[in-house]
Amino acid sequence: LARTLPRGSRCVVGVLERCEETAEVLSHFAPWFEMSCGKHLNANPHSSALSEDARREILRQNAAEVAAYKAANILLDAQLNVTRTARARSQGR
Repeated sequence: LARTLPRGSRCVVGVLERCEETAEVLSHFAPWFEMSCGKHLNANPHSSALSEDARREILRQNAAEVAAYKAANILLDAQLNVTRTARARSQGR
C-alpha cells in the first residue's frame, strides 16, 4: 500500500463501478485509448448473503485493498474535475 498510493497519483485511475466517469477521464488524458462500458456481472447465483460478522471479517482482512479502493475513488474524482474544467475552458465557459 505504501508503494501503490504514491504511484497511483501518477496514473490515470479507473474504477469499474464508475465506468462512464473513468472513460471520460481516459478520453481526456489518453484520447487514443478506447474504452467501452459494457454490462459486467459479478454475481454468483449460488451464493447467499453474508452475515454481518463475515462481512466485517472480510473487510478486516482486506483493509489494504479497501484503502486502495478509497484512494482510487478520490484520485478519479480529482481527475474528473481536471477533465471537466479543461473541457469547460476549451468550450469558452
